[in-house]
Amino acid sequence: MSSPIVDINNDAEANKAEAAINQQQKSVLFFWAEWHAPSASGPFHTVIQTLATQQQNQSDNNAIQFYRVLAEETPSLSQQYNVTSVPTFIIRNVDGTIVERIDGGEDVA
Repeated sequence: MSSPIVDINNDAEANKAEAAINQQQKSVLFFWAEWHAPSASGPFHTVIQTLATQQQNQSDNNAIQFYRVLAEETPSLSQQYNVTSVPTFIIRNVDGTIVERIDGGEDVA
């Protein structure tokens, strides 16, 4: 079984993943930073890992692809989604519209 989360750690990986991100698929983009402990290895990391693992058993119609994006090393995606703080969660619908956005994690803390 493949990993439930696609890690994007630099712009080269972002360019490769961009086509997949823009597919007709629900997705969650989790922007984080190595220096921010809660998103690197703390509660935000745990939450995204747990959600991704749990949804892996869903049917294809309900599948959600999770992306963990190293914000400072992927300026192309960070600029595209106007990420100015970490963690930032972006939830995209099948048609690519952003249905929810949480900046800085304060809303979920």
